[in-house]
Amino acid sequence: TQNANTACSTSSARQARVSRSCARPPYAVYAKEDVNEGCVICRIPKDACLTRRTTEIARLIEDGEIGGPLGLIVAVIYEKNAGEHSKWYPYFQIIPE
Repeated sequence: TQNANTACSTSSARQARVSRSCARPPYAVYAKEDVNEGCVICRIPKDACLTRRTTEIARLIEDGEIGGPLGLIVAVIYEKNAGEHSKWYPYFQIIPE
């Protein structure tokens, strides 16, 4: 397998598109042509991902030593129940119930 930092041609990177179709998930990225294994086509900053470390209650989860999947479950439950007060509210609006 190739290294995750494998260089990709610029033309390959431009061949991705974001779909907003009823036939597919509401937001997804699809390659229009084959992508080499290990080719990085997107980088997402960690603070853009809902985790037990990025939730508003990260400190409580850490202090309570709630790790692994359970920590994430607690974070998701908290943020979902915070509704519009959560920075993750827009995310919850696009995922299916």
